[in-house]
Amino acid sequence: MTDDRPEINIKPWNALQKELGRGNKRVKWMDRKPYAYWKGNPDVAATRQELVKCNVSKEHEWNARIYKQVLCFSLFTLKFLILREIIIVHSLLSSHKLSSLNCSTPSHNA
Repeated sequence: MTDDRPEINIKPWNALQKELGRGNKRVKWMDRKPYAYWKGNPDVAATRQELVKCNVSKEHEWNARIYKQVLCFSLFTLKFLILREIIIVHSLLSSHKLSSLNCSTPSHNA
């Protein structure tokens, strides 16, 4: 599934910069484990699909940890689609009830 929406859960730069600064103070760079982390939606581009191949497997340890971030979006999309269907069904039922009332418009003859 491809989606042309931007990534989700990306913080504004100022908030992200402060968070990165706090993380840098917590653990010094020389004491960190040498892993590359990436969290995002690999389904938006073929190049991102290639990135997923770098994740750890039984055959290879590339020191990369790739996390797909599609579950939250999928749950949101599912809730949205269900709500949309409920609204459509409700609208159809309401219009059917209205059409069965045999209402007529008043004449403007005085």
